[in-house]
Amino acid sequence: MKSNRRSVLIGLGALTVGGGAVFGTGAFSSVEAERQVEVSTEGDAAALLQLEILSDSLHDGADGDGNTIEFNQDSLNTDGVTRFDPGLRIGNDGSEEVTVTISGSDGTAELADSADDDDGNGMYFVTSEVSGDELTVTTEDDRELEVVFVLGDDDDIPGSITVSANTE
Repeated sequence: MKSNRRSVLIGLGALTVGGGAVFGTGAFSSVEAERQVEVSTEGDAAALLQLEILSDSLHDGADGDGNTIEFNQDSLNTDGVTRFDPGLRIGNDGSEEVTVTISGSDGTAELADSADDDDGNGMYFVTSEVSGDELTVTTEDDRELEVVFVLGDDDDIPGSITVSANTE
């Protein structure tokens, strides 16, 4: 049999397919491996999202561990509305603008665009820059929020609040 270009190419192709069948393709369906992971947190001064209580009436002056911001509720009026303006500063030390939401542990805290926006929540945060229930915080500007407490028969103050920031 005479060897020509077509015969050589067919032979090389058959050799490649045969070699792949014998030795495998190197693909796999699952892998399991153990790795160590180290996670650390920073206090608010070094965090990408910074939270700071601005009102001395809301802050008891104690230095926490950097993971908890406590509102001192000793100065609140019973059966009334108490406003702290400014009460909370949110800063963005990241490289992208973020969308911030605030929620209470039982759904009783929210962002509002007016101090008169009492939806039966015992605690809410007011800024004119809020859109719906979201606040955009750019890398250039911090946002100062008014903190409003409403104490009455049906208004509950949440045991904790969650401040969430997303870049999308």
